Amino acid sequence: MSTKFKDDVPKKALYIMLNPTIKSDRKKFVMNGVKSFFKGQSTRLYDVAELNVIIDTSRIIFESLMAFVALISFIFTYFFIKVSVNQNLSENVWEYAQLRAIGLTKS
Repeated sequence: MSTKFKDDVPKKALYIMLNPTIKSDRKKFVMNGVKSFFKGQSTRLYDVAELNVIIDTSRIIFESLMAFVALISFIFTYFFIKVSVNQNLSENVWEYAQLRAIGLTKS
């Protein structure tokens, strides 16, 4: 999507690099000044620094959620293995007791 500006030269993207130490209110002032040249609803203005903060925050939330799910799965796995081992041991003890009951010895 391209927009025609002065002299019918189509523009697809315009990048403006501001000083990294610029204050937020000054950055908003510049962004509003640039927005005044937009003619239609199809033109978008993005603040890359703000987008980076949003992406980092969502990455942290996603990683925290994955860590929580992993912790819950480890807890469930521990208890399932514990129940399985206890069941297996009790079956083996019962089989050994049946063999002893019919008279089999160690030898």
